[in-house]
Amino acid sequence: MSRAGDVAVATLETQKVEAVMIGSPATEAIPKAMARLGRKRALLMVSKSLRKDTQVVSKVQESLGAMCVGCYEGMPAHTPREAVIEAAEMARSCSADVLVTIGGGPP
Repeated sequence: MSRAGDVAVATLETQKVEAVMIGSPATEAIPKAMARLGRKRALLMVSKSLRKDTQVVSKVQESLGAMCVGCYEGMPAHTPREAVIEAAEMARSCSADVLVTIGGGPP
């Protein structure tokens, strides 16, 4: 990254976002998306507050049944490298073939 005056200049390369699903309950949308993508082993990445304060995560886990192979809730704000490595290790250890994020943002 370089600086031009007071503006940071950088190039961010990203992969194509295949789909963003809105308007359907997660309990319906996630299993459908997994089927469409041919995925069978989901690691959920959830916010601690969503897991603790709502039933959303448990309902998604229930809707996925055996297709939910794990749930990572340790991602702090700003996605530090150490937490990303920890989540990647968890995904590998449970042989996840897809990561599903639920929640995030300010509590």
